Parts: sequence; structure tokens; C-alpha cells
Amino acid sequence: MSDNNFPEFKYNRFDLLGIPADPLETEEIIRALNYAVAHDAQITLCNINLHGLYCAQKSDHMAKLLKRDDSLVHIDGMPIVWLGRLKGRLLSSKTRNTHIDLVPVIIKHFAARGWPIGFIGSAPEFRDDNVEALKSIDTGGSYCVEHGHLSSDVNRFEETERIIKRMNQAGCKIVFVGMGMPLQEEWILQNRHLLTCTVVMPVGGFIDYFAGRTATPPRVLGKLGLEGVYRFLRDPRRLAFRYIVEPLLLLKIWLYYEFRKTKDRS
Repeated sequence: MSDNNFPEFKYNRFDLLGIPADPLETEEIIRALNYAVAHDAQITLCNINLHGLYCAQKSDHMAKLLKRDDSLVHIDGMPIVWLGRLKGRLLSSKTRNTHIDLVPVIIKHFAARGWPIGFIGSAPEFRDDNVEALKSIDTGGSYCVEHGHLSSDVNRFEETERIIKRMNQAGCKIVFVGMGMPLQEEWILQNRHLLTCTVVMPVGGFIDYFAGRTATPPRVLGKLGLEGVYRFLRDPRRLAFRYIVEPLLLLKIWLYYEFRKTKDRS
């Protein structure tokens, strides 16, 4: 196995609209991260849900990151599990790992081994709150925390350079990037080669749950595929496009995709 490829963790990979999905259980994800650290091999641990699948259709850069040889794409949404079953894969709810559940497991795992942890995300004024949120997950961790509002920064290049330098100087083994899809994936694709950490993981707004800025859905709803309903009911105006319009647009894209495949075979 080459150090920059992880075929044993992609054995059950399937394709959705040209985007890969790796149905990994939590223990398998941790094993992949351990392998990367042990072999000093860089890995990007991406995720896919319906929103991510839609964003990847609109962002060539995000799609490119997910398709890289050194990327794993864990499932973060029961609808992706259901779509995998429609493709004949015997998937259980254990292959669905949302960030609310998965990231704390990873943080505790890295903290227990003394591996420094980096986080890039949220507005500058939330930096201290984000430090406390990470410490609430594991007080024994060594954290390097920076803001992630770079898209409208007139000095974006200089700020990105400074943030990357801080992460590298801290010796981070993993860097979480929480800028929202697809900006965070585009940022990672552009800057991954400058980061010396073993693992980079786009995590969206996960930190907002642990900082108390966003209500955490009851965990039982996740395995039922109802977390999206909970979020929508709490903030319908902001999330209407994501949870109502995007699935309809994805259905249209899917039907066209399947039509083209059928036409190409004929």
C-alpha cells in the first residue's frame, strides 16, 4: 500500500452522481487515521450528505477534492445510506457518521495520544468560544484555533499564509476546517500542500453545536434520517433551500445522469 493511498479503506466505495462515498464505521475511520499518522501519510477525511452531493455538482473544486487518491469520503447522512442500498450495497446505520458524533471521538482519540489539534472556522470574535468548545470535548487536548472568515478578506492571501504557519508551528496532526460547503473544500484543495498535518477534515458548522450557538438535534433522530427535519423546523427561512429545493434539484440531476448512462450504453 502506498503511503498516499488507502485502498483497504475504500473496498466498499460506491458512486453517486460521479462522487465517491466510503461507507466506513467509526472504528474504521479511526483505524485509517492511525494508519496515516503511523506512516506520516497525508489524508483528507471528507464527508458526503445530500447537501454535499448537491454542492459537489456545482463546485468542480469540491468534486476534485473528494475524488483525490488521498481522500476518504465518509457518509454523513442517512439519505446517502439509503441511496447506497438502492445501488445494492448492504449498508447499516453504523456507516453514517455525522460530525456531531464523529468529531468528538476523533478529538478524544488524538488528545489521548498527545497529538496537537488545529481548528480553522467561524468569525474572529468567536475564537475564544471555540477554544472553550473544544476543551469541553477534551480538556487534555492541545489546540491551535483560528477564525475561518476568509472569503471577503481583502488580505485573504496574507491571512491564509499566517493561519497555515500557525498550524504548522503548533505541530498539528489534524486540522479541522469549518467554513461551510463548498468553500471549505475549495480552501483545502488550494492549501492542502502547504499544511504539514497528517489529517485535514472539513467539518462545516460542527463547532457551533458545542459552543452553544446552534441547538443540537436529539441524537435518536440521526439514525432515523430526521435530523434535517429538526434543523429545518428550528430555522426554516435559512434552511428551506437546503432541505426542500436542493433535494428536488438533485432528483432532476439524478434523472438526467441516469438517462445519459442509459443512452451511452445503447
